[in-house]
Amino acid sequence: MSCYEISIEIRATSRDGFDESVQRTIKENCSVLKFSNAEFEEN
Repeated sequence: MSCYEISIEIRATSRDGFDESVQRTIKENCSVLKFSNAEFEEN
């Protein structure tokens, strides 16, 4: 029996940042897709 693990990292940048509605939509989509986390960093 074989075991595989697939890892995907997605990064996006915006000079003005991402507003609350965009962040909420991304987090909801990540939840539906069963991603382990969705984070936003402020630079």
